[in-house]
Amino acid sequence: MGFAILLGAFWGLPGILGGVLISLVVIVLIWKPILLFRRGFGLSIFYYVKIYAKHIVILVLSWLVADFLVGLVSVDPSVSWINFIGYGAIVAVVFGVIMGGLLFVVECGMRDFVLRARGIVQRRF
Repeated sequence: MGFAILLGAFWGLPGILGGVLISLVVIVLIWKPILLFRRGFGLSIFYYVKIYAKHIVILVLSWLVADFLVGLVSVDPSVSWINFIGYGAIVAVVFGVIMGGLLFVVECGMRDFVLRARGIVQRRF
């Protein structure tokens, strides 16, 4: 909050937004994980960095593959609202399937989640 006020005094609204963003990054992405992993889990911060880096790599790979595949679709989202909504749905599904598949292959937690969800669905039907 103090950083947002300081930057806001110099640059106005962009300074306030930048200060809030910087504060958010410092607290949420740096300080909280360090505190949680060191004191809460008793693990090294490098474990968090490794997990975070792995997820960033999966995100970038999913984005690149989805961008390539969506480029093959011949729907122009600027023509109408229906095309815009359809294109958005196509992008979301393609990206979600690719990212979910990569996480399923790489992450034990994702495999556990899928198997648990499958078990719940099978019991209900």
